[in-house]
Amino acid sequence: MFAACHGAVRPGQIVWFCGAAAAVVLAWRGDVPSDRLISAVLALLWAWMAVAYHYLFFAPVNPAA
Repeated sequence: MFAACHGAVRPGQIVWFCGAAAAVVLAWRGDVPSDRLISAVLALLWAWMAVAYHYLFFAPVNPAA
């Protein structure tokens, strides 16, 4: 299940990693206007995980997920 998920989303992992790294850099700088951008990046990452992993790959294993 993990291998299928990682193989299916492989090019997107680089994009999401760069977005997460940018959010960390913005949080480290401490700019107040960037708080919403950081929250948006994190919300998109969580939404992607909900759709890509839980709905597409984990739901066939456990429908309650």
